[in-house]
Amino acid sequence: MDKNMHDYEQKKDMIGSEMSLKKSDISRNNGCIVYELQVSISGHQRKHSTSVTKIFYGQVLWYFSHIHDNATVMLAYVRWANVPDERREQPLFGIKKFREFGRCEFIDVRTIKRVVGFFEVNGNIYILDKGDNLTFA
Repeated sequence: MDKNMHDYEQKKDMIGSEMSLKKSDISRNNGCIVYELQVSISGHQRKHSTSVTKIFYGQVLWYFSHIHDNATVMLAYVRWANVPDERREQPLFGIKKFREFGRCEFIDVRTIKRVVGFFEVNGNIYILDKGDNLTFA
């Protein structure tokens, strides 16, 4: 087995994608995720720029694997949730919300931290997130 593939087997949660959903089965959407990316503080890709880890929410549209230089990388194509910055808009009762999805991007599946729930009420999409209190067996 490829050494890199072993990293993907560490988590036991089943994370799906929009592609695998049946149209009539919206209650079983397990493709809504939290993922972390390193983001440059200045917003520019410079050689010596400082970066921070930011948390993002999104929906996995589909997965694929790619082999490059004898290393297998598994990627997810994710539709990003436009969640407002908490400094501008405080979540009601700690539940984050957003109104629309944004751009799509490819992410390494190792950046996916956990599954969350999305549900829509009156034009707002709310995020049900248990947080970092999950343990992986």
